[in-house]
Amino acid sequence: MTIEQVRQLVLDWGYGTLPEQQVEGATEIRKELEVLDKELSERKSESERRLSEQGQEIVVFKEKTLSIYLKEREDLDKYLRTPDFPQEKYDKLVKEFNDRHSLRLKQEKELREAYEKSSEKHYQEVRKLEDEFNKKRDPLIKRVQPDTSVNTFYKVFGKPKDKSLIGENYYFKYRCKDGLVILEIHAYLFDTNWVVINSVSML
Repeated sequence: MTIEQVRQLVLDWGYGTLPEQQVEGATEIRKELEVLDKELSERKSESERRLSEQGQEIVVFKEKTLSIYLKEREDLDKYLRTPDFPQEKYDKLVKEFNDRHSLRLKQEKELREAYEKSSEKHYQEVRKLEDEFNKKRDPLIKRVQPDTSVNTFYKVFGKPKDKSLIGENYYFKYRCKDGLVILEIHAYLFDTNWVVINSVSML
C-alpha cells in the first residue's frame, strides 16, 4: 500500500465504514432503525400538529373577539353621540357590552389554560414516546456498531514492522511502497480490544 492509502484506511477506520468493520446483518439492522426513526418522527409530528392547531384556535379567537369588541365599542360611541339618548339605556348597553367582553376574556383564558395543559401533556407524551422507542433502538444501535477489535485492525492494516510504547500510546510502524508510516494508537484501549487510532505520520 502507499502512504496515502494508509491515510485513507485510518480515516475509514475512524468512521467505521470499512467492509471488515461491518457486523453480520448490519444492513438489515440499519433498515430496522430507519423504520423506527420514521415512525417516531411521524408520531411526534402528528402530536405537534394537533398542538399547533389548538394554539391557532387561540389566535383566531383573539382576532375574532378583537373585531367584535371594536365594532361594539364603535356602536356604543354612536349612542353616546346621539342627542337625548337616555342615560339609563346607555348605562345598560355599557354593562351588557362589558359583560360580553368579560365573557370573551374568560373564554380566551380557558382556551389558553387548555392549551398550556395540552402543551405539557404533549411534551410528557413525547418524552415517554422517545423512551419507548429508545428501548427498541438502543439494542439495535449496539448491534450495528462497527467492529474496532484488535483482530479486525490486524486484518485491515496487518501486523506492524515495529511496535513501541511511549507514554499512553503505542506506535506502530508500517513500511509502504513510498516510505514508512507510524500509527499512534491509544494503548489502554488497544489492550482492552478497542482500537482507536489517534494519528498517522510519516518517517
